[in-house]
Amino acid sequence: MSGQISQENVLREKYVKKLTDQENKFEKISSEIKTIDKDLEGLNDNISKKMDKLRVS
Repeated sequence: MSGQISQENVLREKYVKKLTDQENKFEKISSEIKTIDKDLEGLNDNISKKMDKLRVS
């Protein structure tokens, strides 16, 4: 019986670690997406300003 409990604990720890790793990866990707979105927004603003200058000229 204790052998089965040990195997269950090992398996549980394995799945908890895997889930934790996946959550960390998701958080990192989510953070990177936010950064890229901000960069993209800034680039779009820059393009709009330059286009406005061209129209005025």
